[in-house]
Amino acid sequence: MARPSSLVLAGVVAAGLSSAAQAADLLPPIAEAPHAPVAIGSGWYLRGDVGVANYETGTWRQPASNNGSTIVSSGFIQNEVAGGAVVDLGVGYQFNNWLRFDVTGEYRSALALRGTYQETSTFLTGLVINNFAGQNVYNGNLASWAVMFNGYVDLGTWNCITPFVGAGVGYAYHRMYGFSDSGYASINGAVFPVAVNLIDEHKTSGLAWSLQAGLAYEVTQNVKLELSYRYINFGDVKGGLIRCGTLSGCGTVAPGFTVRNLDAQEIRVGMRWLLDAKSYAEAPAPIIRKY
Repeated sequence: MARPSSLVLAGVVAAGLSSAAQAADLLPPIAEAPHAPVAIGSGWYLRGDVGVANYETGTWRQPASNNGSTIVSSGFIQNEVAGGAVVDLGVGYQFNNWLRFDVTGEYRSALALRGTYQETSTFLTGLVINNFAGQNVYNGNLASWAVMFNGYVDLGTWNCITPFVGAGVGYAYHRMYGFSDSGYASINGAVFPVAVNLIDEHKTSGLAWSLQAGLAYEVTQNVKLELSYRYINFGDVKGGLIRCGTLSGCGTVAPGFTVRNLDAQEIRVGMRWLLDAKSYAEAPAPIIRKY
């Protein structure tokens, strides 16, 4: 027959085990919170712009002729550049609500160029000093393409309008074509016209950079319209050789001229379309602890 103390101890142990089992049955399983879904590609956008450009240049440059004469003066006395249109398409990425970048390819419509070059010199015929004065008028066209990498800072949004500033750097390709050379020459006061000469087509490329500012209007969450001003600089653009011998029979080839510091001020209208594909990464399965 068991002793009373042993019966009491057994009863206490049994009661404790029963209580522990009931408590374990009441505790819910503990699980980690699932990771938030991660959006994929919602920062990418497409863009397109159209605009008009007003061009300006610095002083054009051409080496003086080297035919044994003594140059008194030489240089361009006038130059003109027509305006043109600009169209671009690109793709970009919006990192957050104030910083974005894009890459654009742009086509610039052909421009009409006109430059007037004048030179005076002296040369000897035997012991006689002769005075020469000549003027050449160059007419032709310039077409340009460019690829630009652009960065923008959005300055906050008020009533769906976001002002922004931006800058860009890129690579430009230029084609000078369709140029002719006409004018007159004067020797000791006798003036006679110069036959039309041809100028070779010439292609150049180089660095371009830009600065811009504008306003973006939020049409929808995914569509923004932009109105902006942009300054863009292309540096120097060089023309082809001037072939006097082509039609006039003078038999010389002169160095081409250089359009220095070609730049443009532009007014542009554009659109950005945010590619919000609503695609999400799969969240990992929850981890459940067992007791």
